[in-house]
Amino acid sequence: MKKLMLSVMAVITFGLLLSSCAGAGRTGIPTYTNPADNISVRSGDEFVIALAYDPDAGYLWYEEYDNTRLQLLESTCAFCRVGQEEFTGRQGYVSTVPNLPPAAQYSRFKALIPGETMVTMAYKDSPTAETVEEKIFTVTIE
Repeated sequence: MKKLMLSVMAVITFGLLLSSCAGAGRTGIPTYTNPADNISVRSGDEFVIALAYDPDAGYLWYEEYDNTRLQLLESTCAFCRVGQEEFTGRQGYVSTVPNLPPAAQYSRFKALIPGETMVTMAYKDSPTAETVEEKIFTVTIE
């Protein structure tokens, strides 16, 4: 009986984890990985920038953006075992974006007011450290 209860609890917990996923493909939030692709959204829409990173290197992507036009809702990291249904991350992100390696950082933004702006993603080991790599995304808000 205890094993049955534990199994039921595990299934419920797993189901709750999957239902709380906010990553691309789970809630329909557009996800961008290539800075060459223009991000076009309407005021009030959300979008995600997902970039690969190496968790062992100690570096993260730090967001630089105009906070009058964009609001950073969250930035989280996800890890997955390739070929398995095993995913972890603070917000339970599950990546359905092709060509991302097993570790990706997700930055979820909300568009605030119309206009054009940039999101600079700086890869470094602390917010004040020198940038190792930089990716600039153009965002058009209607």
